Amino acid sequence: MLKKDGLKMKKIKLFTDLERYLNDLESLLPEEEEFLESKTLQYSVSMLMMNIINCCVDLGNEVISLKSLGYPGTYKETFSILGKNKLINISLVKKMKQLVGLRNLLAHEYGEINFELLYEQAEELNHIEEFASKMAEQF
Repeated sequence: MLKKDGLKMKKIKLFTDLERYLNDLESLLPEEEEFLESKTLQYSVSMLMMNIINCCVDLGNEVISLKSLGYPGTYKETFSILGKNKLINISLVKKMKQLVGLRNLLAHEYGEINFELLYEQAEELNHIEEFASKMAEQF
C-alpha cells in the first residue's frame, strides 16, 4: 500500500510542478523585445522551459510504465511510444519531440541558443496543456 501511495504522490507532484512552471512562465514572460534584451529573463525562461519539458517526459514515462508499453531509449522515443499507442495524436508527438530538441539544446549547449526561437516556443504552450490533459486521462 505504501508503494502505491508513493507512486500516486509522485504523479500528483509531476502535475502540480508542471502547473507551477507554466504559471511562472506566464507571469515572467515579457514582450519579445524586452526578453531579447535581458540575459536574466533569457536564463530564467530557459530553466523554466527545461523544467516544463522534463515534467512532460516524466509524465509520459509514467504512463508508459503504468501501461507496460515498453522502455523508451530516448526522450523523443517517449512521445513516439505514446503516439504509436494512440495516447496522443501525431501532431502532438511532433510538437513534443520539437520541445525535446529544444531541451537538449538548452541542457547541453550544443550551439548558440536562438533566443527568438526560445521565446516563440515559450509563448506557444497550448500543446503542453493538451499533453498534460491526455496524460491525466491515463491515471
